[in-house]
Amino acid sequence: MNGISDSIVLAALSAALHLAIQWLLIIRVLLKPHRDPRARLTWVVVIIALPIGGIITYLLFGETNIGRKRAERMRTVMAQAPTLQATPGANASNLVPQIPECYQHLFQVGHTISGFQPVGDNHAQILQDSNAAIEALVADIDAAQVIGTGPTVRYSAMPELLEALIYSARRSLVITTPYYVPDEPLQAALCANARRGVETLIIFPQRNDSRIVAAASRSYYAELLNAGVQIYEYVGGLLHTKSLTIDGEISLIGSANMDRRSFELNYENNILVYDPDLAQQIRQRQQHYLDSSVRVAPNDVANWPRSRQLINNITAMLGPIL
Repeated sequence: MNGISDSIVLAALSAALHLAIQWLLIIRVLLKPHRDPRARLTWVVVIIALPIGGIITYLLFGETNIGRKRAERMRTVMAQAPTLQATPGANASNLVPQIPECYQHLFQVGHTISGFQPVGDNHAQILQDSNAAIEALVADIDAAQVIGTGPTVRYSAMPELLEALIYSARRSLVITTPYYVPDEPLQAALCANARRGVETLIIFPQRNDSRIVAAASRSYYAELLNAGVQIYEYVGGLLHTKSLTIDGEISLIGSANMDRRSFELNYENNILVYDPDLAQQIRQRQQHYLDSSVRVAPNDVANWPRSRQLINNITAMLGPIL
């Protein structure tokens, strides 16, 4: 009897401990600042529905924590970084950016995120492959003017910049991204862009390295297509380029995807450039991707089996934590 009683007590204590951990995590999810309500709800459901797996998943992927010491070190470095005005020669006439008034607000958004003012007399070129890009990146990294986002930077910085860019398009908007799990305002911005007559093209990879993300991405196709957005799927491999061109004049290139992890958890660096020549180079590279892509028609999506649509939509419900 003692053995049975001990087992019952041990089981009761284990269950109580598990419930305590669950509730502590749920409280943490609810108190975590700057988190979308749908993300909170999704994490609560995951933690409750997967008693052990949910706890482990949240601890591994639910938050980005670089540690207090690293965060303080970063703040110290940023505080010690010289401002543009304090840099010798910063007042030279050739460094004054020649940005049309219609685009100046975009660079103001970038300035509020990174603290960097736009600088003129920069030069950029599209390189042939990733090895050449990495070599050039290493050579230029100290001089680059970038927009850095992440969990220790202003909340909603990346989607705010993307939405500002999308709404600024007047003639054309072309985007390449491997991962598309947007928040509601970003999806609405793309749909509104197409509805107001702007040619809006998005290129995704046909085969993604994450089946879960691919399924979630395709759950948004129908709404985009119905709004007039043109969707292409690249068949030449995993398209990993994150690029955006507006009206053949403005370009955004960098590491950020159009998904919640890039928006809320990951550290990303992107460069916003006003340079029609560079924009044309990037647009040519995007055209190369288009030439190796198949266009997704509304009827294609409408004819997907119900089982596929169901899987896509269920997966998209996990969007806030993907």
